[in-house]
Amino acid sequence: MSALLRVSLLLQVVSCQVRVNTEDYAWYNSSKILKCQADTGEEIKQITWEWQGGGAKMTFLTYRNDTGSILQKSYENRVKFKGDGNKDGSIEILNVALADEGIFKCVFTTYPSGTIEGEIQLHVLVLPIVTQELKQDVTTPCYNLVAECLASSAKPSAEILWIIYGINYTSEEKTFPNSNGTLNTQSQLYMTSSPGLYGLLIQCLVFQPKIPVEYQKNITVTKNLTNIQFPPQMVEIEVLKNDKEALQLLCKSDGNPRPKYNWKRRNKEKSVLLHSSSETLNFTAAPDDGLYICEAENNVGVNRGYIYMHPLKSSSRQRYGLLYCIISVGFFVILSMSYFIISRNRRIKIQEKIVALYCRK
Repeated sequence: MSALLRVSLLLQVVSCQVRVNTEDYAWYNSSKILKCQADTGEEIKQITWEWQGGGAKMTFLTYRNDTGSILQKSYENRVKFKGDGNKDGSIEILNVALADEGIFKCVFTTYPSGTIEGEIQLHVLVLPIVTQELKQDVTTPCYNLVAECLASSAKPSAEILWIIYGINYTSEEKTFPNSNGTLNTQSQLYMTSSPGLYGLLIQCLVFQPKIPVEYQKNITVTKNLTNIQFPPQMVEIEVLKNDKEALQLLCKSDGNPRPKYNWKRRNKEKSVLLHSSSETLNFTAAPDDGLYICEAENNVGVNRGYIYMHPLKSSSRQRYGLLYCIISVGFFVILSMSYFIISRNRRIKIQEKIVALYCRK
């Protein structure tokens, strides 16, 4: 073969190329355009598209300028010819299915040289469905499974990160397949539960690191830890007055589940259960003397608060009580002044003795 003939054949091969993205990606249930263009000066007689994958192979589209596009029945209403029938043979897949993953071959029949073709390896991506679940009946203080995050039906597999600020935790992750080729990833969150965790914001971040950066879509699910159960904490009792100037006792305590309240009164003789099951104890008259107890209880535990009520029941008792307070305060002031004067005189005498001893030397 002469050198001139070899150069001629080389120029012919170079001039007959098909431009495609040899590897491409599409999201499941989305539309995807597969671009295919011929670099040739020859006449394009026909364009065909073939698909192959999983051991199967088929020609699903044929385009001619005189007949238009002819689609294989299973691809009707799913594929559109987007090219110009000349050098552009691009198509659009309207609803990408998992079964579309494989090799798409774009074939141009040219005259007089014959066929030229290009291949596209299409990867179908599936964005996971992310759910987060709080585990029930998480009691304190224990090392517990508090939440689960599930990224289901992903392709390729997803990874899960927990975003929790300032609190120590551990997580366990596992992946298991579905029959359609997608994958489920489950991450379990473990924490040492305490009352301080109640209401804490936790975030489950899901991503797919095995796909190109331009296709990555992070998903974040946010929840508050409302499943941390703990007994009633410090019980506080406030003395209030209602609109009618009657006394009230208000009992407050944090707990999950929400505490229920019972009131008791204890005096020297016995303990009396009061008929009040709410956080407020109302008095229609002056309260009886005694120690009042608010008992806050839920299914995790119980806690109590105390207040001693010693009301003045009559005006004469008020007067005597006030007089007693004045006498007591006056006596205390006189006693304190006497102690101060005696102590000051003693300090002066001691200082005088020290000075006298020093001067004798």
